[in-house]
Amino acid sequence: MEPFVKNVRPQETAVATARPVTINLTVMSNKLFNLPRASSQDVDDYTSLSDGTKISGFGTLSTDYESDVYFELNVTWHAEVNDPKGDDEMYPVELVSVNLVSSDLFGTNELYPDADGIISQKNEVHETKTDYTITFNILHRGQEKTFTLDPKLKANPRE
Repeated sequence: MEPFVKNVRPQETAVATARPVTINLTVMSNKLFNLPRASSQDVDDYTSLSDGTKISGFGTLSTDYESDVYFELNVTWHAEVNDPKGDDEMYPVELVSVNLVSSDLFGTNELYPDADGIISQKNEVHETKTDYTITFNILHRGQEKTFTLDPKLKANPRE
């Protein structure tokens, strides 16, 4: 499998190889849950996305975050708390859904977690770009709060 060169920003890797992609959502769940009315900026402040190549970092706009995904390879979403043995221990996070603006990438625009709380789907197209929404819950003492993020996916040809 030959790597291909893509347009890059300085903080990105210049050469990428087609590979399955895992998008990790990390949440400062204690802080986010305890905000009286969390805005989209608050959600961005207390969440981070990473896919093994790029990381958004806490406080970065999720709408600016874009993951490259590859033809006929799986994309998996996973959610975790930032400090599992500290502040976030009593505030578990669970994925609710991934909703895409277009069904082009996966043959459907709604994806849901399996019994392990992970969402995984194979990319079905060569080139496209789409916005999507990650919906997740934070649980604490019988209460549940729902939050959303709006990153992007970009499908690249597998070469």
